[in-house]
Formats: sequence, C-alpha cells, structure tokens
Amino acid sequence: MQLPDTSIGAHVIQAMCGGRTASAPIDLVVSSASSAPSGAGATVAAVFLFFLLLGSVLLTRNHGRERAGEPD
Repeated sequence: MQLPDTSIGAHVIQAMCGGRTASAPIDLVVSSASSAPSGAGATVAAVFLFFLLLGSVLLTRNHGRERAGEPD
C-alpha cells in the first residue's frame, strides 16, 4: 500500500472496491509537539486505518448484496 502526499491542508480520501468508490474530505493540521502525548501519531494512524477498513468492508458487503439481487 502506498500512502499519498500527506502535506498540511485539504485532501480527499478515496476507498475503491470493485467498481465502487467512496470518498471523504479531510483537513490535515499540525498540532503543537508539546500538546501531543507520546505515541499520538500511532494512535491517529490506527484510527485512520480502522475507518478505512470499515469503509472497505461496508462497500464489499453492499456490492455482495447487489450481486445477490437484494435491495439496499
């Protein structure tokens, strides 16, 4: 997996699965080093990864329902 440009500012995150694409706008900001607890970067990365995986599961689940002919 390759991470996109992570510069400060507005970005759009996209998750793709099969023919489906989901996207969400985010704003990356800088917090003061003195206010961030130790390991905060790993926590933020873990939360981001959780929501990215959750979105992937939801897209896959919805795609499976469409294949089976079930309504949303």
